[in-house]
Amino acid sequence: MNAETSAPVPVSSARSKRSGRLAALVLLAAGVERAWLLFGTPLMPGINGAYYLVQTRALLEQGKLGLPDLPLTFWLDALLAKIIQLIPGMPLESSILLAVKLEDAILPAFVALPVFALVRRWSSRAGAGLWLPAVAALTVACGAPALGMVGDFAKNSLGLVWLAMLLWRLHVWLEEPKAKNAALAVLSLTLAGLTHIGVFGWALALTGLTLAVALWRGGPQGRRRLLPWLFIGGAACSLAAGLVLWKFDPARVQRLASAAAHPLTYLRGNQMKPGHPGMPNQPPRMPFPGGQNGFRPSGPPGGPGGPMIMGGLSWIPGAGFLIVAAGACTAIWFRRKKLSAGDIAVVGGCAIGLMVLGGPWVTGDKVIRFDLIAAGPAIVVLAFTLAQLPRPKFRNTLMSLVAVPLVGAGIFHTMAGGRPVITAAAADELRSLAGEISAPAKTLIVARHGLEWWAAWFLHTHIAHADALQDRDWQDYAQVFFLRQKAGMQSPFGPPPGRGQFPPDRGGRGLAGGPPGGGNFPPRFGPQGGGAMREPAIPRDAEVMHDGEYFTLALVRSPVGRLAEPPPAFGPPPGADHR
Repeated sequence: MNAETSAPVPVSSARSKRSGRLAALVLLAAGVERAWLLFGTPLMPGINGAYYLVQTRALLEQGKLGLPDLPLTFWLDALLAKIIQLIPGMPLESSILLAVKLEDAILPAFVALPVFALVRRWSSRAGAGLWLPAVAALTVACGAPALGMVGDFAKNSLGLVWLAMLLWRLHVWLEEPKAKNAALAVLSLTLAGLTHIGVFGWALALTGLTLAVALWRGGPQGRRRLLPWLFIGGAACSLAAGLVLWKFDPARVQRLASAAAHPLTYLRGNQMKPGHPGMPNQPPRMPFPGGQNGFRPSGPPGGPGGPMIMGGLSWIPGAGFLIVAAGACTAIWFRRKKLSAGDIAVVGGCAIGLMVLGGPWVTGDKVIRFDLIAAGPAIVVLAFTLAQLPRPKFRNTLMSLVAVPLVGAGIFHTMAGGRPVITAAAADELRSLAGEISAPAKTLIVARHGLEWWAAWFLHTHIAHADALQDRDWQDYAQVFFLRQKAGMQSPFGPPPGRGQFPPDRGGRGLAGGPPGGGNFPPRFGPQGGGAMREPAIPRDAEVMHDGEYFTLALVRSPVGRLAEPPPAFGPPPGADHR
């Protein structure tokens, strides 16, 4: 091992201050952009934005989550809401809305700090200055993948902070083998295990690959140093998984264990639950009978991420990951005698992880989430590779060429503003329907995905997708309503309202499969589209209680057969891979 690279390069006090200010500016920029998206609307952006409101209220009012899920994000939301409630006159639901927005605006922006710190270690050794760490942190925190998750994927966003911190602390620990450094790496892994199952799976995979490379390169002394912490880390992860399995969300932990036991099947398979409308030949039911506190959608929360809109270009992220991983492996090979064990282990582990988990052989509904998770490690690995190049202007230019499109797309997304799945006017009408619900605690409302969370938030009822209904629901609930949206729908992914709307057809209706009146949903994701996005078909004998500008609410007195409209003929087939 070369002595000049086996230890961190000393950093002057003045340069350290410049680094701190630069990292703080990136953090501030990310926080401002996220806050612009969140506070630019009185609602929550995205298809699943209201999910966090409903879960936090259930935790505060009932002491447990309404739907099984990993708890850390909701614990933080609930704690912040309790603090905000100390403000005189602040109602509970206003406190929850403010708390959820503040948490999603501030905490995920901190991903910039560990990314900056890790890349700065490599940049300092190569004499590359602060450009690479600053641009890498800016791209991870302010790029389109991060800002596209605002409001919709708050758990995912927070989990990426723990993943970035894990990679940083692993590198520090492998080069400075102190108990404190090892403990911080284990803590990061544990926090990821309490936040988001997908990020936790990636964290486990990247940690395992990193330590495998470290054991291979470390020799007998290095192995003796690593093995005790392998047991400690394994125990911490088992404790976190056991807590979730026992108390919060056993199904997600079971899926993770199944993925670890059968990795090839998992990577090539579709992970939608039995009963999800996108899965053919499955019973229309989730394996959570009745859920908890009456939440029973036909599939887990999660909307189609922005990359799905790319259509035929959706192969680009996976190809980019493979190119970055191949470049990193090449740099490691040519500089293997000069790189430290920590460099080779962390970068090599991430590169192998990007190849295995980000390649074109990964198929199914998990691809979009995988792409979002892989973006951060890919930028970090790219920055390391460029730091090995000898010409400063050349490496800085290459880094900029990658950063500008991602950060530019993030800026355009921010300028368009955060858009909930329903408009503010539609939300007002939905809120007014509370007068039609005489006993919310004994009422079930059937609605499409995205709308169901707003129905639960405004009307305080139990909710379900049409595909998850059972005949016994008419005995379990005093009333069963079907809620159908007629207008006031907008896409969280497409152009802002008033631009690029789809033209109406000859009957005045939106493009086939789109919302009435030419709404703002891309056709393949419209409320008439496939899967849980389909509007429930109201039976002919149902009693219409409300027929307004935006919604129709009908009381269904007996079990029905056909529960939802079929997907449009031009849409993707059930279970299609959008990559």
